[in-house]
Amino acid sequence: FVLIALTSIVSGSFGQSYSSIESVDYDPTQNRFLVSNGTSIIARASNGDLSFFGDARANYGMEVMNGTLFGIYNSSVRAYDLETEELLSTLSISGTSFLNGMASDPATNRIWITDFGNGEIHEIDASDPTDMSAMEVADISGSPNGITYEAANDRCLIGMWGNNASIREMDLSDYTVSTVISTGLGNIDGI
Repeated sequence: FVLIALTSIVSGSFGQSYSSIESVDYDPTQNRFLVSNGTSIIARASNGDLSFFGDARANYGMEVMNGTLFGIYNSSVRAYDLETEELLSTLSISGTSFLNGMASDPATNRIWITDFGNGEIHEIDASDPTDMSAMEVADISGSPNGITYEAANDRCLIGMWGNNASIREMDLSDYTVSTVISTGLGNIDGI
């Protein structure tokens, strides 16, 4: 789905232009796609028009959840109101090396973020986007990159970087991490 959406976004560029796309997420409240583009965020309206999403900043993963856009900007997570495009808060996560992928569960207001450089997964309580908190929940051998939440099995699936990259799962009942499959592929960027 993301690949199809990304292809349609790139082929429908008007006004603003894309230069360094890292993450794309859909905003159902405004029927638009939000794209991290370098360090800015571009909104693509349903008619294909492009505009900047306020003064928002994100250079890696993004998630739309419960009326808020969450985006990774360097070693912090920023929360933006989807209607006003205003910054609600910034949560700096100390000790991280390279925050990269992001997944969310709107039912529990939780967000998970991969720290590619330290091999960690962090969980954010975003029940109040103006006052978020984070904690490290898993230490992973290797470099976790993309991450997605799977509600049916209450787990996160994580795409790993490297040769013969694996897909791992993090059980959210106890945060244990195990390998689902070794893919034979190199450098899984998203999942």
